[in-house]
Amino acid sequence: MTLNPRVGMAVEGGKLYLAQTLHHYYRKYIHCSHHGPVDGRPGHHRTARKVHETGKVYRVWFCTSQPKGEGHRIDNTEYIELAIAHSDRALFDRILHEIIRQLRSRNCQPVARHHSPQPDDFDYHALLPYVDWQRVDKTVFKEILLD
Repeated sequence: MTLNPRVGMAVEGGKLYLAQTLHHYYRKYIHCSHHGPVDGRPGHHRTARKVHETGKVYRVWFCTSQPKGEGHRIDNTEYIELAIAHSDRALFDRILHEIIRQLRSRNCQPVARHHSPQPDDFDYHALLPYVDWQRVDKTVFKEILLD
């Protein structure tokens, strides 16, 4: 899957990539916390842009059981928390580890064609709170622990 850096959006760092990856592979299993599963459809779809009162633009997820212009929206943090609640933790941990590995690797940084990378697009630090340190193999995260 090609990951595209946000253009003109608020700083989201690795959370955007983690949410996009979870949505790409597991969207039918991540249900809306307000409305539950809807006929085998994904619980949320992402909107390309949402302008906040402060003028910053960010990506949000809207509930598929509601008309597109109505209903509630959630941000990347809430979408990731839904994914944790609705998925197998071991599977989530593997995805999280891979996203962190990609964001840390200079050979594997996600950049869209014809766009220069933005430094915060590769920031994995926002993902560290999701690491279950009691379950993870600390040798895998040795470099991160040394940061």
